[in-house]
Amino acid sequence: MAHKKLLENPQLKRWYDNVSRASALTAEVDLRRLGLFCDRLHLTPSDLLRKEPQEIHSLLVDAVTEQIMSSQVASLVRSFASIFFVSGFNSIVVD
Repeated sequence: MAHKKLLENPQLKRWYDNVSRASALTAEVDLRRLGLFCDRLHLTPSDLLRKEPQEIHSLLVDAVTEQIMSSQVASLVRSFASIFFVSGFNSIVVD
């Protein structure tokens, strides 16, 4: 899997291992979605997690707008769920 390299980040690996205990498939899919989202923004997951919650919120809102314009809302919602789980696991609250 192309996004396995993301697991070199200890925080992300911890999150991934935690999700894997419940569902290995969910962990794989969420990791891929997080990687794709970060790739689109030219960020690493570490860069994303270092941002202020309001900035993460703005990135997500901007991505929603972009995806609505290109009619890809369903895949975006699933990707956002992955991002919220990662940020919540790392004690980041995005309102």
